[in-house]
Amino acid sequence: MGIHVLFSGSVYNLTNSWNVNTGDSELGNKIVKSALSKRGCKYVWGAEGPDEFDCSGLVWWACNENGVTFTRTTAQELSKMGTEVKLHELQPGDIMTFKTDPTYVSHVGIFIGNGMMVHAPNERTVVRVDKVLTSEYWARALYNIRRIY
Repeated sequence: MGIHVLFSGSVYNLTNSWNVNTGDSELGNKIVKSALSKRGCKYVWGAEGPDEFDCSGLVWWACNENGVTFTRTTAQELSKMGTEVKLHELQPGDIMTFKTDPTYVSHVGIFIGNGMMVHAPNERTVVRVDKVLTSEYWARALYNIRRIY
């Protein structure tokens, strides 16, 4: 069984045959640690920290805290930054962008390993960790993966 996703020209069965790179990037791991330190912070559209975030604001803040600087931007723009990462190359600190709205890239999170991401989902929630690779919702909405560090 499992969730089958077509991504970058390949079909992946995400629940039955997934091996995660444990993260050989010290900087990627630091970005994850910073983002995880904000779990429980309130979601506010347009916020970029230190105690309130939207999805792209959390990515901007966690990167900026670790010397990866760029102009505050949107999930749509983040989907074009850095270098493309194939699903089998995914490691902690990579950003995952999503089309939760079919007309544009509308969400972004930071991969933390073990099929999970940290993100600021929406105004009804807080910064939290969610399954991404074994969630049918997130797996189907996945647009691309970028390495911006």
